[in-house]
Amino acid sequence: MKQQVNLIQHVMKEVMKDKEHYGTIPGCGDKKSLFKSGAEKLILTFRLVPEIDVEVVELPNSHREYRTKVTIFSSNGQRMGMGVGSCSTMEGKYRYRTGEKTVTDVPVPKEYWSLRKKDAPKAQALIGEGNSTKKVGNDWFVTSGGGDKVEHDNPADYYNTCLKMSKKRGVVDAVLTVTAASDIFTQDIEDMPEVIPGAAKAAEAKPNLEESVQEKEMDGVFDKGAPVPSETTTTEPFDDQDKIDPPTEKGDISDPQRKKIYAMFMNEGVKGADNDETGFLQRSAVSEMLGFSKEVSSMNNLSKAHAKMVIDILEARK
Repeated sequence: MKQQVNLIQHVMKEVMKDKEHYGTIPGCGDKKSLFKSGAEKLILTFRLVPEIDVEVVELPNSHREYRTKVTIFSSNGQRMGMGVGSCSTMEGKYRYRTGEKTVTDVPVPKEYWSLRKKDAPKAQALIGEGNSTKKVGNDWFVTSGGGDKVEHDNPADYYNTCLKMSKKRGVVDAVLTVTAASDIFTQDIEDMPEVIPGAAKAAEAKPNLEESVQEKEMDGVFDKGAPVPSETTTTEPFDDQDKIDPPTEKGDISDPQRKKIYAMFMNEGVKGADNDETGFLQRSAVSEMLGFSKEVSSMNNLSKAHAKMVIDILEARK
């Protein structure tokens, strides 16, 4: 068990990236939350095979709930454990949207931008309680409304989103259970700040990017005519985007490490010396373990850290 925990921590350090594969959620303590992309890395490391079963529950007014059961098997077919997850269009973030904002003809006072940093309540009082700001052309105006929640009129718009979220929650739960990684990671809290004390406030405290840009413009940070950063929407990264190019020059892998990797692969039935035509079998397996975008051309290009990780993974699979 200690070896398995050490391997997970090694994978976190050498392969996973903070804020991509795991991360700390504001207002939810210091424990890391495991993301779906991170769970997929652990599935690859321990050669796990998830079997996913989804149940669709029809709810009133065209709403739906997706209940996912994920059974994890080892590479030799042994059942290792199970995880569950669910998601419904009745959840607040899928059921409601923010009401429309109305752009007024009242320009945003210049004092507003400096006060937002020093005295946020006073800055809010300048534009009116419940109001916000919006850039129209080159000018900023006060907007009103948009504070009330409005129910979506077509829950079907979120069927696919909820299905994928249910699957994600089930996979993460199963991986945490099977790998005994719950002492390192938690899960799901990044999905539901609205039900965690402090998390919603932390999210609300995150500055509006559009307004932050205006603050910098008012402070003279941007040169006139310089491009202004725009808000972008990020999506969960695909596996291919997480991969890195393999090393192309000779690494510091030791001879004992290289021989041990070869012997351990042979014990698994993966044949092929590095210098013969079947060597691609082991190189391909190693490249997959290390998250390389393509096959490493030679085992000699690996570093000692690469080799240690491969050995740890192979030992954990015994």
